[in-house]
Parts: sequence; structure tokens; C-alpha cells
Amino acid sequence: MLSKSYSRIKEQDDKISSIKVKIEELEIEISKMKSKKQELATRLDVAEINNEINETLSGLNDDHGINLDELEKKVSQKENYGKALDELKPKNEDELLDEYIKSSPSVDSKVAEELERIKEQMKK
Repeated sequence: MLSKSYSRIKEQDDKISSIKVKIEELEIEISKMKSKKQELATRLDVAEINNEINETLSGLNDDHGINLDELEKKVSQKENYGKALDELKPKNEDELLDEYIKSSPSVDSKVAEELERIKEQMKK
């Protein structure tokens, strides 16, 4: 009787092991499908962006009064404007103090040390 029970338990264990293997295989398949879906979604996004760029560029010809040279000039102007705005941003006090210390020829070492001491006190 004990041998019969052991045999049935062994049979159930084998079935459970087989099911576990199948589940692992399915998980791997699902993972591959998710990865493929992500790849396809990315490729679709890139294709749509490329399509939009191509449509925009095909509309930019001399017949419509805009050419690529003008477009490039406008982009360059916007980039220069962005750089100029970035340079106008106020610097923080530490940067201003450091800049003053480095750029001022009349600052001797004692003044520089005093400015550093003041800077350290400002941090506290």
C-alpha cells in the first residue's frame, strides 16, 4: 500500500514538474513577444517621424517660397538666440565671486584669501 501511495505521489510530482517546465517555456515566449512588440512599436514611431520629416521637407521647395537655405538660416538664428539667452542667465553668487577673483589683476593673495573666507561664511 505504501508503495502504491509513493507511486501516485511520484506521478503527481512528475506532472507538476512537467507543468512548471511548460510555464517557464511560456514565460520565455511571452517575454520574446513583448520584446518584439516593443521593437515594432519603436520602429513604427521612427517610421512615423521619418515620414513627417520627409513630408515637411518635400513641402519646403522654391515653389512654396521657402527653400532649405532659408530654413537653415532660421534654425541657425534660433540656435544663436538660444545661446545668447543662456549667456544672459544670472550666475549664482559663488560663480560671480570666483569669476571676480580670477579676472581681477589687482587682487593680491591676501584679498583673495579674504574673499574665500567670506565665501565660506556665506555657505554657513
